[in-house]
Amino acid sequence: MLLDTTKIFPVVQTTISENKTSLPAIVYISDLPIDKPDTNLEQVIHSRLEVGYRIQISKVECFSKLGIAVINLVKQEDKDYLVNNLQRIVLYPNDNITVTCTEQLEVTSYILLDKNTTVPTIDAIARRWSDLSSSTDRPKFKNLSAQFPNIIQVTSFSIEAIQAITKFGVFQIEGQIAKVYTHVDCSYLEELPHLQPKLDENRIFCFIATQLNMNERARMDKDLCQKQANDLLQQIQSLHQPMKELKSQVYIQYNEQSSNAIILASNCLHKWVSMKFVNINGQLIFKTANISTKLIIKSIPPDFPLRLIFDHSVFRKSIREDVYKLIGEHLVVEINDKLIYEQCLKVGAFEVINNSDRLMLRILPFTILDDPDNSEINIENWYGTRMQNHKPDITQFDSRHPIFRYKWNSKLWLDQFMQNKKELEQRIDKDERRQNDFIRRMLRVTVMLNTMAVMRMRKYILEDSATKTEVSIEPPSPLVTILYNKESKLTRVGQTFTPPFNSTTVDVLNEDCLVSYHTLSTSYMKPLLLNMANSTTPGGGYRKGDGAQEENLFRRSNYYMSLDPNMDQELDQSINTERNYCSNTGEVVRLSDHQSLYPIDEYGAIYTSGITVFRNTEDQGYSLLNRPLYDVCAVAIAAYRDPQVLKNKQRLVSNIAVATRKKIESLFAIAYRNGHHSLVLSAFGCGAFKNP
Repeated sequence: MLLDTTKIFPVVQTTISENKTSLPAIVYISDLPIDKPDTNLEQVIHSRLEVGYRIQISKVECFSKLGIAVINLVKQEDKDYLVNNLQRIVLYPNDNITVTCTEQLEVTSYILLDKNTTVPTIDAIARRWSDLSSSTDRPKFKNLSAQFPNIIQVTSFSIEAIQAITKFGVFQIEGQIAKVYTHVDCSYLEELPHLQPKLDENRIFCFIATQLNMNERARMDKDLCQKQANDLLQQIQSLHQPMKELKSQVYIQYNEQSSNAIILASNCLHKWVSMKFVNINGQLIFKTANISTKLIIKSIPPDFPLRLIFDHSVFRKSIREDVYKLIGEHLVVEINDKLIYEQCLKVGAFEVINNSDRLMLRILPFTILDDPDNSEINIENWYGTRMQNHKPDITQFDSRHPIFRYKWNSKLWLDQFMQNKKELEQRIDKDERRQNDFIRRMLRVTVMLNTMAVMRMRKYILEDSATKTEVSIEPPSPLVTILYNKESKLTRVGQTFTPPFNSTTVDVLNEDCLVSYHTLSTSYMKPLLLNMANSTTPGGGYRKGDGAQEENLFRRSNYYMSLDPNMDQELDQSINTERNYCSNTGEVVRLSDHQSLYPIDEYGAIYTSGITVFRNTEDQGYSLLNRPLYDVCAVAIAAYRDPQVLKNKQRLVSNIAVATRKKIESLFAIAYRNGHHSLVLSAFGCGAFKNP
């Protein structure tokens, strides 16, 4: 049954003023939850940005019925930070509701037509829409997928166009009834186990509905999930009112030929939006944001010349020949053009001539054939396929996702990274550069996911090792974290210090900080590493693939377990860790469970000892070390972001300079207190934080 959006999303008559010249910077949010009051949303956004990120806001206007927020900022640089660096904001942590900050307004809606009849052309739909809408701003229409040809994606770029969309719950076109979906989350469930019992839309709904309130452990119980879905299916024709309402907020379309399903769910179904997988017919099926573009060609005879397939006109030179795989009579190929991919699926077959013999070959949707436990992360199973179906955010990956089971190959990763870097240097088009940025972030996210997998297993297999040498991670010391804040006492009144050495040597090196640390450590210099930290967020942007120093440290070690201990709930609880703080008497006291390390005080710091480093540098593909570096010590201190500088001089204004000196003094005092003899420092505050 199709969703009647006029009931769920009432028609809204709203006028929004967009005066882009009256304010220095405007940022849009186009995925607001529709079940929150406007005033509450405005207060939460205002608080999150000003308190959490120190961003000055002139005005916030929320229009939840349209799913839009307009944020007027005081500074242009804050807009750049929101759009290009932060990008996503957690509004309601308990509901796991996040929103996206964008420079331009862009809202996606969907038009659904009868899947059993001929679908009108895109031009016909656009003309019909023009006849109905009073807006002069025309949205962009396109077919969502060849597997679901009756679903049309509508992208609106102005508030006027969005308002026009909300006016129509249904309309008629070429004798068909078209229904409009707004404010929905679009996701896919691919390669569904379609036999025993046979799947259809109702059965898929029953699996989803009965698992919405389950925790992840319960959703792994295939017998429980199967029984509850079967019980609900028996009542599908006489559902109780709450379940009827839920069903009206979820549209499911199942393609039996490809065994893929598309789900359009109201974005007020926060539990579904945040769900990472659903147990269907005893298998964990992970949600994806995009549908894959790989095909299976069958049946391929032995010794068949594959060049006849690669050069066939049906594929129009779109097959990536570097990633094909022949498995028995099945040829797995990737199509680098989505339109050609969808056309191939529509055609479903083609003919080749080999030595005067005519051979008919079928084109089928791709199904997974590899074994993650015995495979490396490569182009075929990740970089060129599934990776691009996800968003750059490690929190979306459930611990049972196959990515955690693949082995690391630094050369393959580095090839992808350098290729992306080279392409970015040649890009001029803004959308193409944005795609390159997405790939770069996903590549770094992939490293972090593998680092988490290593720490869960507490071992890894060395690369380029014919004997598959296994390296165990066995830290000799616990991972100890100590918070220093404004109340911490580092010295006693009247205490004097005797310098432990006659002189100090300062070396300035163009070298990776962990490489320098290792050199000092092997020379018994008891080094301490400066982590140029983010004051409000553990690890800065490491969860979404940022590339600064702190994020790099997280990807190469277990440092994330110290500063972001609650991120990975699947870690072995037997790992020896301690979380403490320095009190106002100078004693080190255990932190309680409800006490947080963040935000770091202005002159505060977080000291960590017992870090284990097991990866090399980024320019070496984050290769795994032959032997881990144990007992690394680091101190996280945050510089000022975008501080005021003297006019025409590369110097901080006096009050900021004095405050920065106090931060540096804290670093030296903490190093001295913890018995360190050397420091590994970096360009504190330079780069993204714009310190001179």
